[in-house]
Amino acid sequence: MTKLIGQTTYFDHFANQEEQFNVIETVEKVTINGVTFLAHHRNWLPVVIDLNEVDEYLEPLDNPDYNTQIDFQLFREICGFLTAAEVKANRIELGLSLRQTAALLSMGYGTLSAIENNQILQSYDQELKLRLMENYETVQAVFHQHRRLIEQKLKHQHGEFERLAQKLS
Repeated sequence: MTKLIGQTTYFDHFANQEEQFNVIETVEKVTINGVTFLAHHRNWLPVVIDLNEVDEYLEPLDNPDYNTQIDFQLFREICGFLTAAEVKANRIELGLSLRQTAALLSMGYGTLSAIENNQILQSYDQELKLRLMENYETVQAVFHQHRRLIEQKLKHQHGEFERLAQKLS
């Protein structure tokens, strides 16, 4: 099902001119990690092209990740995963840096950053680790149990371990 929901203008810097686009909504079947659901996706289509020309649909030029972010949001709701905002809020509430949190969770710094910025969807294993951040006492216990490993992980990170130890002692 394709539905016209509006029009927008976008400035094409290469052609140095404004272009008009129809904004359309489609309902698509999405499968992520074996979970299938329907998602309302938005696409742009130059106004001069017929709405039925599916091969000409473009991701929204002002946010090419829009449909992926919608898919991630729906998957997280269906599976009960933490949202990107919740992951970040939990870390900030604990007063931890990205590097400290990544070391505590045995997760890559870039991976954690991408999860927090809704650029990637966490795996089930990562979700279990991220849930640890919901409880300060659990974070403390993980730190004390794996102190040496975490210290090794942060040894080249300019005082991150010392600041982490101070926060969790």
